[in-house]
Amino acid sequence: MAIAFRVIKINIPQTSCSDSFEAKEPVSFGHKIRRDEEDNRVVDVALRSFKFEVLYNGAVEDFEIGGQEINLHFERNGHDSGQVVLKANLRPRKQAAAGDPAWQFKGQVEALVMAELEPLK
Repeated sequence: MAIAFRVIKINIPQTSCSDSFEAKEPVSFGHKIRRDEEDNRVVDVALRSFKFEVLYNGAVEDFEIGGQEINLHFERNGHDSGQVVLKANLRPRKQAAAGDPAWQFKGQVEALVMAELEPLK
């Protein structure tokens, strides 16, 4: 059994803090992913790193963080491929934000995708 790794970088453009950013990035291993006893492909994704910047009216700004979210998962769509799905959000505390659309964030997320591959025949 071989284990394969892929690093997927997802850039987050300027996004309103009142919204979540969502993206899907394809990943392929070039070899069939092994199935477990329950017929599921043995593949998973983990957060490798991230960097967020907060913007107010387009300028970098500091604020007290009210909450942040980085959610990653892997959607399978083939015997050797799939896509990393990212949902991210950063928001200021309620007293600072007060529904102000001028608060935005941008950044980058790196995901580590790991898969067990079928043995070569």
